[in-house]
Amino acid sequence: MTAIVKVKEANYHPRLLAVRKQIDSWLFTAEFKAQDLQDLESDPLVETISLAKALPSC
Repeated sequence: MTAIVKVKEANYHPRLLAVRKQIDSWLFTAEFKAQDLQDLESDPLVETISLAKALPSC
């Protein structure tokens, strides 16, 4: 899965995900396994996870 992740502590990256691109100290895009989503959502330092949605091809 791919998502935009916002954290509560600058430069914090949960171990369950792979950072793709750092946007700023609290915001980045990341990839992770679908089965890890619940654990990421319960991480107290993760503020939000916005899942990416594939756009339809033309």
